[in-house]
Amino acid sequence: MPKKNPVSAIDRALASVLKGAYKVKGLTQDDLVRETGITATTMQRLMAGNTGWDIEQLFAVADAIGWKDAADYMREAEELAASAKPMSADSANVTRNGTRKGDDWQGEEHALEEWDAAAKPSNTVIEISPDDVTP
Repeated sequence: MPKKNPVSAIDRALASVLKGAYKVKGLTQDDLVRETGITATTMQRLMAGNTGWDIEQLFAVADAIGWKDAADYMREAEELAASAKPMSADSANVTRNGTRKGDDWQGEEHALEEWDAAAKPSNTVIEISPDDVTP
């Protein structure tokens, strides 16, 4: 059986950020499936925040969207996750071992540095001349 990626708040935030980005670009999940080679079922689970992202999936989707690089999407997701309201300690949100559901941040506090270190270098330079800008 394939290893299931655990889902964290950052995974859910990343799904939200990437979903917004592909929609703004006028893309669909089907477009991403064609461009990335990720199966439709996996793409649906990723974009619903129901499975964890691995780095290859993030880079493939970021490249398919073509707007920002993977590290930029990760930074945005971390900001979103950090600003999210913590879950209550209500009994419906607590697991048998006493931890809150969604509290799976073990080791993820340094995720940004890890993603930045793995990010592809970008050699793209955009030059805009004042003559190119219209009032």
